[in-house]
Formats: sequence, C-alpha cells, structure tokens
Amino acid sequence: MRFYQQIAHTVDIRTPKPFVAEIDTETFDFTLLLEDMGPARGGNQLIGCSLADAETAMREAAALHGPAGRCDPGRCGVPQPPGHRRGGIAAMFGGIITAFRARYEDRLEPEYMAICQDFADHIGAFYEGPAAPRTLQHLDFRLDNMLFEPQAAAGRSRCWTGSL
Repeated sequence: MRFYQQIAHTVDIRTPKPFVAEIDTETFDFTLLLEDMGPARGGNQLIGCSLADAETAMREAAALHGPAGRCDPGRCGVPQPPGHRRGGIAAMFGGIITAFRARYEDRLEPEYMAICQDFADHIGAFYEGPAAPRTLQHLDFRLDNMLFEPQAAAGRSRCWTGSL
C-alpha cells in the first residue's frame, strides 16, 4: 500500500495508476483501486514464462532497485517499515525457507540452495541492521504478481504492495 501512496510516482517502472490507496494502520484493512491494465496478460508461476517475459521482469526489478540503491533511503524519502514489522518478517522467514527447501531442493543446485539458507540464517541482521533496508525490495516478486503488455517490451507489475 505504501508503495502506491508514497513511492510509485518516484520510480521509473510501469505500474497501474492508483485511484484509491488507503490503509487502516490499526486493523490493516485496506482499499486499493487501480487502473485497468487491459489488455495486459497476467503471469502464471505454475506454468512459468518465456525468456522474453523473464527479461522484462528483471528489467523492471532493476529499474525499481537500482535508483533507490544509490541513496540513503531516509534522505531520499523512501519510507522505512516499522521496527516491529522488520522483526516479524525475519521471524517468519525460517518457516518460509523450510517450505522452500522442501519444495525446491531437488530442483535447485546445491550451491544456490546454500545461498538461500545462508541468507535465511542471517536475515535478522539484514532487517535489523542500522542501514537496512538500503534499497526498495519487492517482497512477493513472482509471475502471479506481474502483468505483461502484449506488444511492448516493458512488463507491468500489479502488486508492489510488498515493497519496503
């Protein structure tokens, strides 16, 4: 939600225009009304994607992460998640990596699985460090959260609500 409220207009990625982006910070009830992105097609993480779609997704991720990483988030107006939220993310990550390992261990090369585990082992330091996060990050970067324009090279994301 905060992405659409405070950040979307500051980054050079293609996102739907938010008409309404409101959240109740006590209950986390929210209303998000976005521009119709038709005739864009949604990604499907179960089917996978073409090389062109993967390249588009990575270009959009780089356009989000790159510029934000060139400045101190506090000075560049990048909102920081509350400390309790960072701790919550770190706490639940152990379960996430366990499920990830169970699902993908036989498909992911051991050296890459080791990188994932190493990150999981140090996630507390990543989120609680004095300068963390140093850039925007998408917390749910997967095909199901992306839209691809039928004739353009630039994909559009419809779910940047997990960005920090």
